[in-house]
This record gives sequence, structure tokens and C-alpha cells, in this order.
Amino acid sequence: MYSRILYAILLTGVVAEAVSGPTVFHTIKDGGLRGFLQYSTGQQGKPIFTFRNIPYAAPPLGDLRFKPPQKNKPWSGVRDATEKAKECPQDPAMSDTLEEAGWPIEKNRPMSEDCLRLDVFTPTLNEKAKLPVMVWIHGGGFIMGSNRVYDGTVLAATGDVVIVPINYRLATLAWLNTGDEDAPGNLGFLDQIQALKWVKENIASFGGDPGEITIFGESAGGVSVVALSLSPLGEGLFSRAIAQSGSAITNSFLIPAGSSGSMIRELSKAVGCNETEDNREIIMCLRSKTWEELTEAKPPEGMPYWPFLPICGDAFMPKPPKDMVKESDVKARIKSLDIMTGVTENEGYMMAGKVLAPHFTVNKTRETMFQDLKAMLQIFGILDPSDEEASQRVEKTLNEKYLPQENPTEDELTLVMSRLTGDFMLIAPTLQTAHLFKEIGANVFVYELSHSPLQMRNHGRPEYIKADHGDDIMYMFGFPKSPLGPEEGIVWDDDDLILENQMLKYWTNFGKTGNPNGGDLLEWPQFSTDNHEAISLRTHSVILTQFSDDSVKFWSETVPNILKKQDSDQKEEL
Repeated sequence: MYSRILYAILLTGVVAEAVSGPTVFHTIKDGGLRGFLQYSTGQQGKPIFTFRNIPYAAPPLGDLRFKPPQKNKPWSGVRDATEKAKECPQDPAMSDTLEEAGWPIEKNRPMSEDCLRLDVFTPTLNEKAKLPVMVWIHGGGFIMGSNRVYDGTVLAATGDVVIVPINYRLATLAWLNTGDEDAPGNLGFLDQIQALKWVKENIASFGGDPGEITIFGESAGGVSVVALSLSPLGEGLFSRAIAQSGSAITNSFLIPAGSSGSMIRELSKAVGCNETEDNREIIMCLRSKTWEELTEAKPPEGMPYWPFLPICGDAFMPKPPKDMVKESDVKARIKSLDIMTGVTENEGYMMAGKVLAPHFTVNKTRETMFQDLKAMLQIFGILDPSDEEASQRVEKTLNEKYLPQENPTEDELTLVMSRLTGDFMLIAPTLQTAHLFKEIGANVFVYELSHSPLQMRNHGRPEYIKADHGDDIMYMFGFPKSPLGPEEGIVWDDDDLILENQMLKYWTNFGKTGNPNGGDLLEWPQFSTDNHEAISLRTHSVILTQFSDDSVKFWSETVPNILKKQDSDQKEEL
């Protein structure tokens, strides 16, 4: 009798001391959980209840590989929720460039196809608390990343919010599609939908309010946030959205369903399946292979990775995003959302210098810069590889706008490459989305990060790079204050600390109210259709007007016009 009473008390969330530290037992609909308490180094007196590695869907194994996620089954007894989830299968070498740049990347990270898990960080387990909930969607180009590096302790402690970082399938296992039920595609997005459904159903038992959910993500996570906002499947699952350095509307990475048949056959051949034109036979064979075989399969020569991408033309994204936003029901959904979005000042530095520009990285000249830029513009569908005349016109215009000096130094070339790459890949698309959402009638707040963390400068980043892709994550997650920080050796200075405190408050204020303002923070105005206001986040933040109007106009009007066949007078005018 006594033991059963004690067990019931423990399952309600009372802390029990264990050899490894303060352990917390809690129960949800699916079963019992054993989590733990941890503290932000900035708020030692405020414990955060932490539960890791919670299944939100059935393991996508066997016949469920390449299939939409299925609801997870309850478990008996108490499940260990103290260890990080394993990463979804990916090429670990893709993360090496991040480690070189100063990111806290774990070595020898465990992976498993059974990876549809999420973490919960909460200040309370009182179901009556009804705290706002923020669901984090990690980036990584849809081919790498996980929730392992994202500790929600500092955000939860700062804002009295519940933080939920999620995993979702990546690369071939997420995006391969045959255009039919054998492999419908968009599984990474469907995983995100399933995770949000789990949060909606279960978060009250962690002190969260299922009616106050914010989704937020960066890079591919930012693209996901916009895609979820457009998708009919996202209806009613969240009311606020923060898209950091990414948009699904203006980028051309969504391909028509069923359009990657030739690549599927190439993959089939690469892993030793019999040659056939029958999609069902191919998928059956691919299901018989280990995830390691699929992950390690080499793509065709000249391709850095298998080009399986998110699709349009399915239940998740019935039409191309640029057409979706014209639909009345989508407009109504967008209008109902509070939206925050933004970029960093030099979005393209790491990507151009480490990932996308092999010739420029080795030999920084004007010629190698445009050699790599041409390839990038073709990959993103801006340039037609067969239209050399158009390529020459674009190169001339890019030179005039970004590199007018006759003999640029290596530093000038590096800065130009980072600006150019960041502008067309991230800054212009993100700002175009802000313009569009505001015109539809949403409440929109826009930011630009303009300060480089000491952590990155210590890893060789030049002083003239004010903020690179992903720097905002370090500040708004409070990396150095989290239990992750000291272990991974994050280095911060006083200016970093000032900016971190600002961003933690802005982000959690938005998660609580749909408005980032409050307290002693600089008043951050809404983005308007006339003035295009944005906040420049730095040690002493300032408000900008007509933010990035020149980049938006250049990439949405000037470049498309140049690509059209024009007579000599029109060319001269441009």
C-alpha cells in the first residue's frame, strides 16, 4: 500500500534525489517518464523540469520507411527521459564545417532511424499553469542536424515558457518520393505536423497551454515554419510563428511530386538493387537495406548529396508556395498569425566560404567568385545552365552592384561573396515573405542581427563579418548559460551577454503574447507596408526603416528582368 502511494506521488512530478542528480518522475497519457532537474547558470534558483527523448510517433522502421508518421503506442512502466535522442540518419561529415566555424558539435553522435523524438523543458508540471509553448524546428538544409544541441533551459527559465525541440527525418529518408503511396515524400514536414499534434494533445501535463503554441526555427527550420504556416495540415496547431533566416515561398527548392524518378533509380543502383522501372519494386528493395547503406550511398558524380527535396502537389503542400499564398483560406490563416522573421547581416559567409564555393575558397579572385556564383544561381533555379547570354548579363549586373572596384582585395572579395550569397539565398527571400505576409494582414516583426559572437571571432572569423548564418541561435538559446555551454566551451564577452539578454526577452515575449516588446527593451515596431521597419539587434540595438529594400528589389525585379530576352535599349536602361 505504502509503495503504491509513494509511486503515485512520484509520478505527479515530485523530485526524488538520485545518485546521478535530482530525478523527476512524471506521467503522461502514453506512460511514465523519468526526467531530471537542471538550471540555467544565470538563474540558479529556478529549476527547469527536463524530459528528453520522448517518442511522438511510431518508429519509421521496416514497412513504415518512406511512409508518413504513425501515432506512437503507449508504453508500460517508466521510460528513461534523461538521455538525448539519437540523431536521424545523416552524413556526419556535413557537420564538420560547422565545427570548424566554432559551433559546439558533438563528436561520434549516435544515430538511429528510430529518431522521431522530442524534448520538453518546463518551469512547472502544474497542469493549471497554462504556460505558453514554443516548439523548435532545427535547421541543417533538410539533410543534417538534430535537437541534441538545443537545450531549452535558459529560454524556459527566462520567460516562463515551455520549450519543445523536435527531431524529424532528413535527407533521403525524408524527401525521396515516387509521387504515389509507396513513397509519398515530404516526410520531414509530416513528422513536424505529427510532433505538433503530440504537443497539442500532451503539453498540458507539462504545464503548457495547448492553445498558445509558437513554432520557431532557423534556416531549414525557418523554411519549415513558413511551410507549416501555408499548409492546410498546419491549421489549428499553432498561433504564432518565428521564421529565422528562411522562407518556403520564394525559394525554388520545392519540386513537383514524382519528378525525381531518375535519381531514385540512381540510388537504387548505388545500393545494389536490381535495375527496374517499377517504383514499388525499387521501394521494397530500398526498405530491405540498412539506413547506413542508404546514408553512405554516393550520389552521381558532381553532386555533393542526393537531390531529394521537399515537394508540392501533395496533401501537405497542394500547390507551389507562391500559388498557395493566393488562396483565400491560406490568406485567412496567415492573417490570423503573429509572425516574427529576420536575418543576419552577413548570411552567406560560412556557406560561401565553407560549403558552396570550392573554387573561391581555394583562390579568391573575381573570376572564381563568379564561377561558383554561376553554379549556385543555377542550383537555385535563377539561371538556366543553357542560356550563356543571360549568365553574362547577370554577371555584368552583379559586378556593377556588388563589386564596382577595379582591383578588389581578398577581404573585399570575401565580404562581397558573403553578401551576394546571403542576399539571394536568404535575405531577399525572407524579406519578400515579410512584405507578403504584411500585405495579407498579419502582424509582422522583422529583425537583423548585426553582431558577431566572440566564440566565432575566436575561430578565425574576420572583424568585418558582423553576423553570419545561425549566430542568432547562440544568443536566443543562451548557449553559454545553458547546461550545454560550459561543457562545450562556449566563449562569451560582455557585449555578447548584453545582446543575449535582449534576445532571450524578445523571443520569449513574442512566444507569450505575439509581441516581442516589454519591460526595458527598446520598442520594436511592427513591420509596415510603407516604412518596412526592422530592429537591428546589436549591443545597442537601433530601429531601421526601408530595411533591405534595395536587395529585395534587386533580386525580385532587376535580376528577373535581366534574364528576360530584351532589346539593346532595354538592356542599356537596366
